[in-house]
Amino acid sequence: EQIAKKHELDDNEIAAVLKKQVKVRKDSLEEYKKYDKTELVESLEKEIAILDAYLPEEMSESEISEIVKSAVEEIKPTSMKDMGLVMKKVNELLVGKNADMSLVSKLVKEQIMSN
Repeated sequence: EQIAKKHELDDNEIAAVLKKQVKVRKDSLEEYKKYDKTELVESLEKEIAILDAYLPEEMSESEISEIVKSAVEEIKPTSMKDMGLVMKKVNELLVGKNADMSLVSKLVKEQIMSN
């Protein structure tokens, strides 16, 4: 990643790379579990644990929910068409934090639908 960007990575960029690697491994983990590849599952779980050790602690659902509420209040979306704007704001608020983005997306959809 550092070679691709042609500069020394800052902490946020390093965290993004680590998150991406954890996500790739978690996706693979699910596939291996389906096909009962126990040895590979154990190996991936160890790799995920090692990578997680270098990431900030993952935010709880309630912490993420508060950030999503704040973004929705600021953007005031009128329909699902505004989800991109809300996600952009949420991403700005999450810089330097470790959050499950699939959970973030789910919470944003719920908030927009309930408004």
